[in-house]
Amino acid sequence: MRSRGLRITFIVGILLAVCVVLLYFAFRIYRMPTDEELEILGTFFATFASTILTFFIGALLFDYQIERTDAKRFRQLKLLLIAELTET
Repeated sequence: MRSRGLRITFIVGILLAVCVVLLYFAFRIYRMPTDEELEILGTFFATFASTILTFFIGALLFDYQIERTDAKRFRQLKLLLIAELTET
């Protein structure tokens, strides 16, 4: 599960870098002033990064909870099976 989280973080980082580069070149094409350009890039980076990373952290927590629930259910079924076999 940890490797999945690292992979997602790496992919999101690459996506953010690509988006920032694309925005930078779009601003250069339309000749926006440098101060406005940096402000918009900073706002976009912060908003996009926090939203995407929050979504993926939530997904990872959901996966972790499912794994824990399945492990607990498996233990309960194992104990039930042992109890049934000892009775017979």
